Amino acid sequence: MNVHSKRRKLGGWRIVLLLTALLGPLRFAHARDGAGHLSTCIHDVWRKRDGLPGNMILDVLQTRDGYLWLATDRGLVRFDG
Repeated sequence: MNVHSKRRKLGGWRIVLLLTALLGPLRFAHARDGAGHLSTCIHDVWRKRDGLPGNMILDVLQTRDGYLWLATDRGLVRFDG
């Protein structure tokens, strides 16, 4: 066994130890039940008949002053809540 093969074996073990250290705590992670929180959320739908330029929203941006800008397939609209 020469020096290069020893380094390769040690390098492999280092990778295994590093991955174990980084990924080991993930086995203790648990998913939370978020279904209880959904009942407290408000869900409104705005469509073209409600004043949007189009029914397909492609992007949403909130400006510093609190307005929501919605990019639809038919144009932009500013929403102030």
